[in-house]
Amino acid sequence: NHERPVPAFLMLDQISQVYYPADQQGDPNEDDRLKVKQMYEWLFARIAELEGKLQLIVTDHADLNEKWFRDAVVARWRGGKGMVPEEWQIAD
Repeated sequence: NHERPVPAFLMLDQISQVYYPADQQGDPNEDDRLKVKQMYEWLFARIAELEGKLQLIVTDHADLNEKWFRDAVVARWRGGKGMVPEEWQIAD
């Protein structure tokens, strides 16, 4: 709107970590799952309101079993796959 060359994207990293802490044993409880789902629903609604004017990039461990969520996932870095390929890593 102001003709400024600023990229219109936001990157968020591990936003569900408060609900899935590293020291927690086992699966998150249903209340935590609901809160994570609500957080992502809120983000999706804000992006929809902006009608394509903002790209949101999220890296997270959350993996919701919702069609709208799964359709938005570009990559799952599990089972030896990662943002940095293993063959690029330098051995100790």
